[in-house]
Amino acid sequence: MADAALPEDLAALVGSRICHDLVNPLGAIGNGAELLVMEDSRLGPLARLIGDSVESATARLRLYRLAFGPPGAERIGQPEIAATVAGYVAGRRLSVGWEAPGDRARADVRLAFLLILCAETALPRGGEIAVTGDALRLHLRATGPGLRADPELWLPLDPLSGRALPPLSPALVQFGLARADIARRQRPVTIVQAPGEIAVGF
Repeated sequence: MADAALPEDLAALVGSRICHDLVNPLGAIGNGAELLVMEDSRLGPLARLIGDSVESATARLRLYRLAFGPPGAERIGQPEIAATVAGYVAGRRLSVGWEAPGDRARADVRLAFLLILCAETALPRGGEIAVTGDALRLHLRATGPGLRADPELWLPLDPLSGRALPPLSPALVQFGLARADIARRQRPVTIVQAPGEIAVGF
């Protein structure tokens, strides 16, 4: 009898479950902060700090749930995608613009979000990530001061490169997941590195 899910599928389900289960407690913390202000208006600055932190954590979980969860078969609307990436980078030196029109297959959104997380590692001083595309393909372009895109991490994303990824730390797990997603899709990927810029099309 075959197992119900492969190990990588189970890992994706675990990631999705953790993100899902953490959203409600975070919401409760935010509600608690509002109640504190109602009880004592002097706690307003503290409540705002708590509320901002809760909002940031919730936005990150929304993106992580799509990036690290299972691909799924459903489609996701452009407004939800754009709101998710905007919430993820709110208040940071990194900006992400989702300019690809129309809704997208969840698998496409998952890979795009993984690549956004990959690009973030190359922008330690902040920068801009733009996602454009048409009905068939998406294109991600990252630019910024001091962009450092390690070729040992980026070039192996193309399965045709014949290069293996180095051992990955938890902070770089998105590279391994992105490579696996690209390999499963069996569609061409283009990776172009230039001074101050890296671009990926898939």
